[in-house]
Amino acid sequence: MAHHCLSPEEALNELESYKQQTLYLRSILESPQGIIIFSLDTKYHYTSFAKVHAQTMKQIWGASIDIGTCILDVISNDTDRQKAQNNFDAALSGMYLLKEEEYGDVSLKRTFWENRYSPIYNDEGTIIGVTVFVTDISDRKRMEIDLRNSEQFKLAIINSLPANIAVIDQDGIILSVNDRWKQFHAAGHAMDQSSMEIGASYLEACQKAIPVKSNRDDSARKSLDGIKAVLEGRRSFFTMDYPCHAPDRKQWFLMTATKLSHNLKGAVISHVDITELKKVEEERRDFTRHLVDATEKERIRIARELHDAIGQALTLLSFDVIRTQQETPEQCEGILQNLSGMNESLQGMVTTIQRICTNLRPVLLDDIGLAAAVEWKCEEFSRRSGISCNVDWKGGDCGNPRCATELFRIVQESLNNIGKYAHATSVQINFTKNRRFNKLEIKDNGCGFKADLVPFGSGFGIIGMRERALSLGATFSIKSEVKRGTVITILIPCGKKESCCEDPHC
Repeated sequence: MAHHCLSPEEALNELESYKQQTLYLRSILESPQGIIIFSLDTKYHYTSFAKVHAQTMKQIWGASIDIGTCILDVISNDTDRQKAQNNFDAALSGMYLLKEEEYGDVSLKRTFWENRYSPIYNDEGTIIGVTVFVTDISDRKRMEIDLRNSEQFKLAIINSLPANIAVIDQDGIILSVNDRWKQFHAAGHAMDQSSMEIGASYLEACQKAIPVKSNRDDSARKSLDGIKAVLEGRRSFFTMDYPCHAPDRKQWFLMTATKLSHNLKGAVISHVDITELKKVEEERRDFTRHLVDATEKERIRIARELHDAIGQALTLLSFDVIRTQQETPEQCEGILQNLSGMNESLQGMVTTIQRICTNLRPVLLDDIGLAAAVEWKCEEFSRRSGISCNVDWKGGDCGNPRCATELFRIVQESLNNIGKYAHATSVQINFTKNRRFNKLEIKDNGCGFKADLVPFGSGFGIIGMRERALSLGATFSIKSEVKRGTVITILIPCGKKESCCEDPHC
C-alpha cells in the first residue's frame, strides 16, 4: 500500500497542529484548581504531568521528575512505594479507585491526598496506562486529627472527673456518656441498663423510676421536673441529692442538670457520689442531736436546782423576814423599813429565779403541752417587745416530748431574732397537723433581708434552728425579701423513724 508523502508545507502544518494539541493538553493538565494530574504507562513511567506535580514530588521526596521517569524510583519509602504500585496495578487491570492516602518522606514532608486512579484505553480498547487525579487534603486531614485529638482530650477530661456524666439533647436523648457513667450502670445500679445507654431517653428512664404510690420517695419525679425545666429554658441549672441504695450498702448521689452553653440545645447531667459526705453529715447530726438532748437535760437540771434549792431557800428567807417584821415593835421604824426592803428584794429575786427557770424549761411545756407553751411565749414576747404576736394552732398538739422541745426552741429563737433585727410590728405563728405532716410557720412583717445575706449576729441562731429541724427529720426553709418580712417554715413528715411522729396516720 502506498503511503502519501507530505509536502514540506504540509509537514510543517502537521507539526504545528501537533504542537497546538500538545499545548492544549498541557493547558488542560494545568487548568484545574486544587487538582494535580499525571499519567503513567504500563511500566510506571511518566507520560505527562502537571508542573505542580513535579514541584510536589520535589517537596515530599526531594527528587526531580521528567517524562520517562519511573515514579516508583522516586518514592523512597518502601511502604509508600508498595502501596502506590498496588494502586497502579489495580488501575492497569481496569479498576477505578478512589482513596485517601498519606505519602512523603518523614524527614521532608508527609502529606495527605485524595487520589482517583483511572485506566487509559487506546482505540482498540487496550489499557496502555493510568491517569491519576490528585487532590491535596492535608489541611483537612490535619484539622480532622486536631479535632479528633481535641475530642479525645475533652473525653479524657470528662472521664477523669469524679462523677457519672451524660449529655442529653433537648428531647432528653442521651448523646454521650463518660466511663464512670458506663461503669456505674454496668454494675447494676439502673433497673434497665439499656435505658441509660447512648440513644436512650433519659427522661423516659426518670419517668419509669417514679413510684406508683405517692407516699414513697419522689426523687425521680423531682429530678424529671428539674431536668425538664433546664431543657425548656426555665432554669439554667437544677440540683438535688437522692438515695440510690444497693442491696449491700446505702448510697447517696448529688444530681446536677446544667444547660449547654453557646446556645446549644440540651443539658449535661452529672451524678456525684456523696455517700461519705452524707455519712459525715449523719454523724454530725447525731452528735448535734446528742448535744441538744444533753443541753435540754442540763437545762432541766439547772432549772430544778434553781427552783428546789435557791428558790425555796429564798422563799424560806422571805418568811423569816416577814416573821421578824411581825415580831419587831412598831416604834422601830428604821428596822421595819429595812426588813420591808429586804422582803421586796427577796420577792424580786424569787421572781427572777422563776423567770430564769421558765426560760430554761417552761413548766407549761411539760405540764400542758407545746401549744400552751407557744401561747405563753408569744404573750411574754409581746409584753416585753411591744410587737403583736398571734398564734393559730390547728390539728392538735405535738405528742412527742422531744419534738415539742425542739419546736418550742425554734419558736423561741425566731422570736429572739425578730426582736433584735426584724424591726417588725407583728408576728404570726401557724401550726398545722394532719395525716401527712406537722407544719410550723413563723412570719413577720419586718425589714427582711436578701436570702444570701444573713443579718450579722443571727447566723448561728438560724443554723441552730436548722439543725434542730433536721434532727427531727424535717425540712427547714427560710424565705425573706427586703421590706417584705421573713417566713420560716418547718415541715415534719409523719411516718419516718427520725420524725417527731412515727405514726403514718398522725
